[in-house]
Amino acid sequence: STQHLFAVSGVQQLEDGSIVVANRGTSELRVFDSKGAFVRAIGRRGEGPEDFSAIYGLYRCAQDTLVVSEHGRLGILDAQLRFVRKIPIAAFSRVSQIVEGVSSDCSAVLLLGGDPLLEPYPPGTYHQNYTLYWATVNGTRRDTVARIQGPERVTVDYSGMSLPQILPWGKTSLWALGRDRLYLGKSDEFEIRAFDRQGGLYTIIRWSGETRPVMADDRALYMKKREQLIRMEQRQAQLVPPIDHFANLPERKPVYSRLLADDEDNLWLLKYPDSAAGRPGLFDFERGTTFDVWSVFDRNGRLLGNVQVPSRLKVINVQRN
Repeated sequence: STQHLFAVSGVQQLEDGSIVVANRGTSELRVFDSKGAFVRAIGRRGEGPEDFSAIYGLYRCAQDTLVVSEHGRLGILDAQLRFVRKIPIAAFSRVSQIVEGVSSDCSAVLLLGGDPLLEPYPPGTYHQNYTLYWATVNGTRRDTVARIQGPERVTVDYSGMSLPQILPWGKTSLWALGRDRLYLGKSDEFEIRAFDRQGGLYTIIRWSGETRPVMADDRALYMKKREQLIRMEQRQAQLVPPIDHFANLPERKPVYSRLLADDEDNLWLLKYPDSAAGRPGLFDFERGTTFDVWSVFDRNGRLLGNVQVPSRLKVINVQRN
């Protein structure tokens, strides 16, 4: 039968070729065979030992062990897709955090914790600061990987409010966790640093290129996308200001907007898409027949080539098998 997917938050392919999809919209895992035929669903929305409170991510480690990032906890399933245990994330830290990945041996979780943004907000452009760190699953150790900066922000007075807003075409830190490599970079630089599990610098990936200017057509596309978004969800009118409310817009676009690492530690880097109109993630809709360009580097930093993917498709995971 046809299986509808809604708000997919993760995909993993197992060693036998079957595919497990994290269907966040229904808080369940949906299993398909290697040819794409639906096999079964696992879990349901709830707080029980075989329920999912929510599904924010799906990770694979130690062959076919699956780790589900839920609201406030991790769900562990074995290679036969049986529930093993639940681990409260609160045990790792008292600070709010987001699961970013799991070590290849399942012993540790990569977490992202954010510093609060407090009033009065700084003048000009500023960032919210974050910490990336490893936490052992048994809760005995935490190792900070890096202090990084979130999306560039400005304070905008709009609709009777003064709120921090993400700056269109602003720069940000980006990262991706592979099997044994953690890649870190800044969206406005032609450089990515690769670290090993112990936090040691493994290599620096550099490439040449030119940044592209933010043009009048880009600003017009922002307004068009904003109007489309408001038609889809009216409350966005107050949350997304018109472009002329932003002072000091960047003159140049970021170099890239996403990083992914595949199961062989190759790095996939997404060229900053013009169709996102300065807000990747927010304006990723109605992207027509355009193509996104991913540059692929091997684990030693050698460029393997470029891959074109239709813009209407979102790449979530890359695996060889």
